[in-house]
Amino acid sequence: MHGKCADSQRESEKTKLLISQQTQKVVEKEAETERIKAIIEAEKVAQVAEIKYGQKVMEKNTEKRISEIEDGAFLARMKARADAEFYTSQRTAEANKLKLTPEYLKLMKFKSISANSKIYFGSEIPHMFVDSGSAGGSVKASAAMDIVAERIMDLDL
Repeated sequence: MHGKCADSQRESEKTKLLISQQTQKVVEKEAETERIKAIIEAEKVAQVAEIKYGQKVMEKNTEKRISEIEDGAFLARMKARADAEFYTSQRTAEANKLKLTPEYLKLMKFKSISANSKIYFGSEIPHMFVDSGSAGGSVKASAAMDIVAERIMDLDL
């Protein structure tokens, strides 16, 4: 009887050992499964982060391109404005060069003098009307008086 009991006990221990081994295999498989799940989850998180990073990079590149386009448009507007101002000032200078002849400047001088509230009458004309460096000053003075008189008449009309 003792032999049967020992066999039965051995069988029982063998069964326990097999159960223990199977349990250990199940635990190992579960641990392996959890590890694989963790790896998959980590890869998923990494992929999401990579996608988000790529989106941010694309957004920054788009913002940079938009900024470059806006800067280019602003620069073009400023250049066009500067060119227009230069063209206008150049045309004004050319017009003034044609307009501001010695004769015209002399006329403007006489106009401004004729607008003066003091008008001199008589044979003595102030020296500002007389071209002092030339001969025949009285003829020129007379011509100057005629011009001043004409301008005064024009102003009265």
